[in-house]
Amino acid sequence: MRGAVALLFLMLSAPAFAGPWLPKAGDGQLITSTIATYSDDGFESIPNPTDLPRLTLCTHFEIGLTGNVTFVADGALQRFSPGDLNFGTSGYRLDKAMAGLRVPIARWNRTVLSFEGLFGTDAVYDNNPHEIFASTRGAAEARLMLGRSFKLFGLDSFTALEAGGRWRSGPPADEASFDATLGMAPTPRSLLLLQSFSTVSIDDAQSPYRSYLLSKAQASAAYRLYGRTWLQVGGFASVVHSHTGAERGALVSFWWKF
Repeated sequence: MRGAVALLFLMLSAPAFAGPWLPKAGDGQLITSTIATYSDDGFESIPNPTDLPRLTLCTHFEIGLTGNVTFVADGALQRFSPGDLNFGTSGYRLDKAMAGLRVPIARWNRTVLSFEGLFGTDAVYDNNPHEIFASTRGAAEARLMLGRSFKLFGLDSFTALEAGGRWRSGPPADEASFDATLGMAPTPRSLLLLQSFSTVSIDDAQSPYRSYLLSKAQASAAYRLYGRTWLQVGGFASVVHSHTGAERGALVSFWWKF
């Protein structure tokens, strides 16, 4: 049971893929997710009230280079529907491509404090149609991550708290993020997750973008299908939002642990 729960601790859901824990050297995981999002607005200066779905295809990969260094890579593509974000056409756009390292700061009594730094490109929404790479920005992201395992109602459980910043080479504004996760394992092959994801702009937005705030709550369940393959299904909705629209949606993820 202890080994099964340790495996679960490494597998946090999209879009905040990375958790505070570090795998052993040579161990890792691959997570692929499909996220369907409905929103009545964007954070550009021209609102988008069409309430059309936006699909995001996400991939997260991590592997332990040593017991104290984990390589992390995140990528995402978005598919836009006709009229979504004023594009007037369907297509895919690069949403994110970043890579970096996670390292521990301290470990004590079933608790870990770690740091993660990522570099790459963080594409953003735009009011005009572009080719797939046309609107990407250079970006850097840093996170402090605290995780702890414990018993809750007699069940193996964990919590993860993350605070970070994202810096872009161009508009829109830089961001601060605050994420929280509570996980409970009712059985060795199942996991329940309650999560919150919050993002707020931290400097003046440049046209055509606006300052923004978005906080979402997400509930999901994961089940081990066979071997080290897991299926996760869940839903999310905005709790607080400003200049981003009220989001709601669903996700399906597959996890592979190696």
